[in-house]
Amino acid sequence: MKRRFAYFFVLLIFFTMPLAAEIRGNWQETEAGHFKFIYEKKDARVINEFLSFSEEVYEKVCGFFQMYPESITCVVLSRIDYANGMFTSFPMHLVLFTTSPDSPMFGIDNENYLRTLLTHELTHFVHLASEKGFFYNLSRIFGSEVKTAHAVFLPEGWVIEGIAVYLETLFTEGGRGRNPFFELYSRSLVLEDKLFTLDQASYSSVFPPFSRHYVAGYIMMDYIHKKYGKDAFPKIHDAYINAPLCGIKNAIKTVTGTDAYTLFDEMKADLQERYKEEAMIPQGELLTPVTYADYSLPVITEKGLFVKKTSLETPCSIIQFDPETGKEKTIRNCTFSSLTADASGDVVIMDSYSYDFMPPVYPVLESDLFELDTGTGAVKRLTNGAHLRHPGLSRDGNYLVAVQMTGPYSRLVSVDRRTGKVEILFNAENTNVYQPVISPDGSEIAFLLSRNGLSKIYIMSVPVGPLPSSEIESGNFNTDTARPVLGTMDKSEYYPSFIDSHTLLFTSTHNSDLALYSYDMDTERLNRICMDPVGTIAGIPYGGKIIYTTYSSFGNCLKMKMADPAAEPVENRITLPPFTSTPQPSVPESVDYCDFAPPLFWFPYPSIDLYNILSQDIGAGFMVYGDSPLGLNSWVLYAAYHPLYNQPKITLTTLTRIGALALEYSLSEDYGFTTGGFFQKTTQSLELAIPFTSLYLIDRNYKFSVSLGARHIFALSAPFPFPFCNGFNFAPLTDAQRLYATGGLYFGTRPIGSPYDFYGTGLISFSLLSSIPLPVFEGTPQGFHLLGNMHVNIPFFIPNQVIQLGVTSSYTTSSLLNLRTVNPRGKFTPEPQALEGRAMGNIDYLIPIALLDQPLLFGLALTKLSCGLHVEYAFEWQPTASVFLPDRLIYTGFELQTELLYGYATEPINVLIGVSARIDSQTPALFDFARDIKPYIFIRIGDISVSASRNEENLK
Repeated sequence: MKRRFAYFFVLLIFFTMPLAAEIRGNWQETEAGHFKFIYEKKDARVINEFLSFSEEVYEKVCGFFQMYPESITCVVLSRIDYANGMFTSFPMHLVLFTTSPDSPMFGIDNENYLRTLLTHELTHFVHLASEKGFFYNLSRIFGSEVKTAHAVFLPEGWVIEGIAVYLETLFTEGGRGRNPFFELYSRSLVLEDKLFTLDQASYSSVFPPFSRHYVAGYIMMDYIHKKYGKDAFPKIHDAYINAPLCGIKNAIKTVTGTDAYTLFDEMKADLQERYKEEAMIPQGELLTPVTYADYSLPVITEKGLFVKKTSLETPCSIIQFDPETGKEKTIRNCTFSSLTADASGDVVIMDSYSYDFMPPVYPVLESDLFELDTGTGAVKRLTNGAHLRHPGLSRDGNYLVAVQMTGPYSRLVSVDRRTGKVEILFNAENTNVYQPVISPDGSEIAFLLSRNGLSKIYIMSVPVGPLPSSEIESGNFNTDTARPVLGTMDKSEYYPSFIDSHTLLFTSTHNSDLALYSYDMDTERLNRICMDPVGTIAGIPYGGKIIYTTYSSFGNCLKMKMADPAAEPVENRITLPPFTSTPQPSVPESVDYCDFAPPLFWFPYPSIDLYNILSQDIGAGFMVYGDSPLGLNSWVLYAAYHPLYNQPKITLTTLTRIGALALEYSLSEDYGFTTGGFFQKTTQSLELAIPFTSLYLIDRNYKFSVSLGARHIFALSAPFPFPFCNGFNFAPLTDAQRLYATGGLYFGTRPIGSPYDFYGTGLISFSLLSSIPLPVFEGTPQGFHLLGNMHVNIPFFIPNQVIQLGVTSSYTTSSLLNLRTVNPRGKFTPEPQALEGRAMGNIDYLIPIALLDQPLLFGLALTKLSCGLHVEYAFEWQPTASVFLPDRLIYTGFELQTELLYGYATEPINVLIGVSARIDSQTPALFDFARDIKPYIFIRIGDISVSASRNEENLK
């Protein structure tokens, strides 16, 4: 009867948890054509825009591959102030962030950003969820998601992202393939003859250029299609999915007759020929060091230049930079996107993200404005949840403007520095505003306006009088007061700044390549004043010269040149269309969305009784996985049947999220053999995770959470084998049941770090776990068990090296005492614990050795190498008797840790190999090599820096 009740409890939880999402009621779904959109009610207008072109995008992308999936699920998110999207395999769906890009480097000249986004991500869907081939045939048996399995054998990131960038360029008016800023990456590397290898293009790296698999992918796809025709990649893909275990390089050789490495070399030679003329352009004087670092966004003040800097050794920061001497002074380490300053240099305004991981469904990432006092380094938050970027401050510091994001579009606003109040200055339907700057006399605002596939500089007078609040969602406002500076030029302009109150400086492609131009608004004279072999990104005037940002093989850098007064002829004249208002479309028909988790795939697997291999007890089993598009519900079921003893083995785990809460249930049914006989054990646990804080802000992240739960264990044992059904008849068996209440607490904080900051300098973490047996069943002992862990990482005097101080401590009441729960590293023989309390302290000296960029075999790459030395020492205590018992043994050892990547779309694989030696402090001469030296190994999926707890194995 007890066993039957346990399984009834299982079924009740398992079938009710996936329905929890329906209670939320704020999410809708709309189906039209081949698409199903899942979205919040407030985003209905965005869905209408997707619906206006989704079928056209479908026909183009699917026609390219000649594969036509029946339905594409798209999750649309608007609470993340960042342009992105992704394809997810389990379950197969697209995630689309509606916010448009904020940088020309990633494309602000899209005629319609949402169309470009859908084209790119749909390419991933059709490419990676292929409707034919080896794994597609298997998916008919094992579940639809199995068709994406061929991506596991495709670690070449340049192939995955290359075809998506190629089609976003081919099938839209935008796309990175026609973006001159995107071209800077490959052009700089080719001109310097420092292009990465084809194997290095398979994965992302901290070494420039940023996201090189996108860069390499596009230039390779462009070359392949130019040489072999526009059907070349579909043929390569068909060859690959029919034999995925042979790899994509084999498919390339099969279709083209040329191996991929030769094609890469040919492509590189083609680019070198293309950029011969650009190589002859005189370079400017390099101001920034020749080291892997990004220097960008210079703002000139009376204190010198304020510059954004990131490097391999230092975090993202605002620095004070002297272009005459090259001296740098760090003002503040902080994460931000753009900055502006007053003339004195006392105040810097920057935009930065706050990342809240706790809200329902998906995290919220909001961009707001922050004020930095350059004298003290103190930061003050100006706005909260205002969705602002690209601040522009007047020279006297009294007037602040910014760009406010409104879904896929944006507008110009003013911001009160004292109150944070936001008011609209300019809004035009279906357009984006970027990079506002205020003239030196404070009378006018220049900004970029992107529409119809062009980014043009507009200018308007600083308004006087009351303005509307920021709550207006759409409609044209002040469009009659803003005028284009060069509205008749059929070229885009970028990064405007003022040379004086009548002369603008900006970047443009008026002469095909990115160069700096000046425009006198009084005389209407346009001059090209600065060119660079790679191209100019942005510039500012400095003492009769021009300081400009460009790209190199070691990242963004600053150069300086004398201004070239050569006049630039005005050609390719067009007429910009007037601003018009369009009626808002009706809200699409929708229904309430329920985030149900259906089974996605299954596969068979054998189960072997490792306790009794000689018995040939091999069971037939299977695994089933289910998940939901919003990730609110998921479950995994492993089940096997062992015919020798008529015993099942089952593991079931379900997870559901209710708001910020996470509820996890697990069940395991096990059977095996030990020296004491045969056993059958059922274990159930239910845990509720309650996050109170999970936030990233400016320069540090914080996390604080609590968990509560229960664990039930029911065990049967006998000196002879017995079938599962005998578990319902207790007569011939020995049974025992226990019910535990469990709880946990975690707090952690860590400042931002550099790529070389492997271990989290300044990290502080604390955790506490508890287990209490409840007196529900006969024979349950009274007492409780506590296990705590605390670590602090202190910076060493050598940069990026860390001294870690830690302590792991347990307290177990005497009735529950058994083997020690706090143990050193290494596989030493477990020992019993004598007293109720036990603690072990550790000192680790953690040393980053190198950031690497080394491809290995089978798609793996070695990216980090580090090592550490440690000393551990423990003692036991009995608080009731004031007894303190130090251990005689001291443990010391060495660790070597590596980080591996497989392709680019996976978490890093960290492998830690160590050896620990124990030394008897009283009789060190009795040291025995075989007995007192033990190796150990950890394999972790995720960031190396989360290895704050070196004793993690003992916390499980």
